[in-house]
Amino acid sequence: MNEYHSAHAVYSLSYHIVLVTKYRRKVLTGDVADQLKSECIRLIEDKKGHVQEIETDEDHVHILADLSPCYSVVEIINSLKGVTSRILRRDHLPEISRLLHGDSLWSDSYYISTTGGVTIEKLKAYVQSQPTEEHKRKYVKSGKYGKYHKKRRNSSPA
Repeated sequence: MNEYHSAHAVYSLSYHIVLVTKYRRKVLTGDVADQLKSECIRLIEDKKGHVQEIETDEDHVHILADLSPCYSVVEIINSLKGVTSRILRRDHLPEISRLLHGDSLWSDSYYISTTGGVTIEKLKAYVQSQPTEEHKRKYVKSGKYGKYHKKRRNSSPA
């Protein structure tokens, strides 16, 4: 699990992204696939991300990437689909135009999931264990943040 640093954050946001060609057309072969991979890497790096792995099959591409919280995941996916579609159609139009139906290279849908080094069960257990005894003692003494020690706002008698 890689951690990245920005001015005010430390983050580790890894995603598995799958983009599928329109109607599962077998367009991503040879030079088209090679250029798609290099463009995806460039675009993700332009958005402060890092591609761990990328591989194509004839009708889809798998991308395992660490993304920055500066950009929404949907924004990055839309950028990947839009820019790669324009570039691949511009550079390989004769090869792929006979395989495409209309102007669209990509299906409207996509698949995305988060990845991580631990299971959900371990994360749940970790989160549930956070109010440690030391933490409880610290805030019960000071009266801060405890549900039984809330300060009342100034209330003037009527």
